[in-house]
Amino acid sequence: MKQSNTSDGSSLDGSRLRPPFPPVRETVALISGMDGAPNVWNDCLPLLRDHYQLLLFDKFSLSTKPTPEQEWNEWGADLASFLTASNTPLAHLVGFGTGAELAIRFSLLHPDKVASLVLISWDPIHDAIAGDRQSAFPVYRFKEVRHPVLILAGDADPTMPVAHHGPTLSFLPDCTLFTVPRSTRNVIAERPRLSARLILHFLSTLKDRTTRAIEHRNAPDAWKEQVLSAFRNAELRRGSKHELTVRVMDNFHVSIDGEPIREGLSQRNVKRLLLYLVFHRSPMREQICDELWPEASPDNARNLLRVSLSHLRKLLARYSDYPFLQTDRDSIRLCGAVRCDLLEYSDQMADTLSERDEERKCESIVRLLRQTPRTLLHGFYDEWVTHLKMKLENELLELIEWIDGFLEERGEWDRAIRVLETVVGLYPEEERFYDKAVDYYERLNRPKKEKGLGDPIKTLRCSP
Repeated sequence: MKQSNTSDGSSLDGSRLRPPFPPVRETVALISGMDGAPNVWNDCLPLLRDHYQLLLFDKFSLSTKPTPEQEWNEWGADLASFLTASNTPLAHLVGFGTGAELAIRFSLLHPDKVASLVLISWDPIHDAIAGDRQSAFPVYRFKEVRHPVLILAGDADPTMPVAHHGPTLSFLPDCTLFTVPRSTRNVIAERPRLSARLILHFLSTLKDRTTRAIEHRNAPDAWKEQVLSAFRNAELRRGSKHELTVRVMDNFHVSIDGEPIREGLSQRNVKRLLLYLVFHRSPMREQICDELWPEASPDNARNLLRVSLSHLRKLLARYSDYPFLQTDRDSIRLCGAVRCDLLEYSDQMADTLSERDEERKCESIVRLLRQTPRTLLHGFYDEWVTHLKMKLENELLELIEWIDGFLEERGEWDRAIRVLETVVGLYPEEERFYDKAVDYYERLNRPKKEKGLGDPIKTLRCSP
């Protein structure tokens, strides 16, 4: 049988993988994620313990995934306190799943406390591709990482394509990817000895490594969008024969490969579950129960989830044999090419807010206003939906205020009036927009009943 070798000629079966370890043992901190229990490390511990002082940070696995930046920072503070209490000024961080994300975020917050990073079974751009910007790691910050990084990924993981590590390899200054053969997502549990040897080999070569510098000429926002756009398109191309499309901007419509699903969506819980999974592509079961059935008892909520999940899986299976839903004991993952008009709208909103070119920003705001329906997500009243609607509405109002001030400052009254005609159609109860429009008519020195215009207030109130 042909033997696999590392770049320095050491065999991966361990026969020559015996690096010279320093007399004073360094510390390795193992960080569990919410997608892996602390005992995921059990089979690796004997191999690692022989050479390094080991610490296990497993508090993270007892919680749902943090989403706002502040929550991640709080977890980072907990990890810093843990290392301080353990009298560990410097450690190699080895993270599994979301524990890997905590490790890389911690390295940005406390670079002086980190010697190197090992990231296992972490898909850095999945949330971003799925449109879950609140949960997604800000990939433009990869270039700020100044520690050597090893990524371990299973070569047979159906939920985490190796191609997703492209941005990581491209933009981390010092990063190595090793795909572990004959393993899926749970690399550590399925190939513990090989994983441990790869980690040991990586750590033993750190002193001989020279960080390769990468020059990032593009602004963070520019190349971030370029990377995410490319991977969204790649995801859609890769799954072009298995595309799930969910439209919610007008009415609720679902189709698979262009064929609409006309029956089976009448069950309200099925629609609620599908919408939740579109916006949260890999949530924990407990998280779903808390969000969709907060007033139900834990047992009742879990039963409602099982029934709804069964109905949804059977419904999707009628139209495609592709496994859009992949589940395990703890989590549910929506896979494949998933498109949603509201996700695209939210992406466009975020892009517009960060646009620096004023003219392009104006054009983008006008497009957003034309796409915005009077009522968004009608019939969905879950708390997370309410927060999403409030967020989008507040962002849109912020953009309206910006374009109004921009056009007013430039004296472009005609253009400002056209924008307000669309705005009052969306917010007919907001008298301030009528008042502004009347003011702009007067600045144009137009009489209120100029031929062809009629009463400006009446014109605006009749605007679509």
